[in-house]
Amino acid sequence: MRQYTIDELRPGEYDILKTCLDDRYLHASIGDIYWIPVPEALLSERQARHTDCAPLVVAVHLEAERLSCEFLLRTRSAMRCDCMAYANTAQRNWIIDTIDTLFSDCGIQT
Repeated sequence: MRQYTIDELRPGEYDILKTCLDDRYLHASIGDIYWIPVPEALLSERQARHTDCAPLVVAVHLEAERLSCEFLLRTRSAMRCDCMAYANTAQRNWIIDTIDTLFSDCGIQT
């Protein structure tokens, strides 16, 4: 799995991140997983055509010592679809910027 991971969270940072994630994004029904919707402007032509699959999301997994974000863009409405794909360069940069901004907004240095 391709992913962006920030590890070695310090004591208390898990709770801060959990609060920020709870306030901003949809919490999945399993574990500490959150869905971050990908802006429509970043979708590929194929992804944009799949309006029934919208919104495409990236999964964020928060653990006591780390936060990981997949580089796989997926739909929450189907297990498989050809609109699901690993992030292209622009999407990957957006994912990294989004996670870095989350940490900055939460007052956590990485």
